Amino acid sequence: QISEHQIVLGKGIADEVQAKVGDEVQLMLPQVTADGKLASHKHVSLTVVAIVSIGGQLDYQQAWVDIGALGQWLNYPQGAVQGFAFKIADIFTAPTLSRELGNMATDYVYMLDWFRTQGHLYSDIQMVRSILYLVLVLVLAVACFNIVATLVMAVREKQGDIAILLTMGMPRRRIVKAFMWLGWLNGLTGTLVGGVVGLLLAWQIEPLFRLITSLTGFSLLDSSIYFVDYVPSHIEPMQVVMTIGIALIMSLLATIYPALSASKVQPAFVLGQR
Repeated sequence: QISEHQIVLGKGIADEVQAKVGDEVQLMLPQVTADGKLASHKHVSLTVVAIVSIGGQLDYQQAWVDIGALGQWLNYPQGAVQGFAFKIADIFTAPTLSRELGNMATDYVYMLDWFRTQGHLYSDIQMVRSILYLVLVLVLAVACFNIVATLVMAVREKQGDIAILLTMGMPRRRIVKAFMWLGWLNGLTGTLVGGVVGLLLAWQIEPLFRLITSLTGFSLLDSSIYFVDYVPSHIEPMQVVMTIGIALIMSLLATIYPALSASKVQPAFVLGQR
């Protein structure tokens, strides 16, 4: 609770006016005459009691004073209301509810929802998430390509052994299964090791980030841009399981071509060359 002679500033505003807690600032308020014309400004001297940092542009747009005192400074009638703020359970329905309330109003009203003021930030976050999913798929594709390359090299090196096994009566489908198992086990090992390391990093990313910042003396995240100066981490079990499952499926699919190539080895041709 702040008194009528106190003000709370956003950090961006405080930095712009070079104000600290305990300093006095001058608040300039417009005055409107009865016929709607602007009159001379009113100056109010207020003491800064706190500086709040939210992050981003909000720090340059937010300041708080006593609402009753503000009404007196602007010559509003006692108990006059200039607007209503609604807190809803599902924030993503705010644009729809805003339109519905505006259509229900009998007077001219100005409807403003969070998506109109900060929707660009939400859109940017969703775009970054989509890019991260794409990067993850590309990383998995590169890993699968490594499996393909490794198995192709193994098939070339083991052509003689494969030819001998085929002449001894081993079915070609067993050759396919053997190389598919070999590639899939390599993918399983890499997936499990990567999953464990990734979970450990996600679990300890915040203290690790603070350690890097303290050692280098350089903040990797600017709160005025990213809203946070730390790396928040929340592990979603279903996403972890889904990622591991997709990695294992892609690893299995990557073994099909090398395994089929191994089964097509011609024993007579290979042994004749050797």
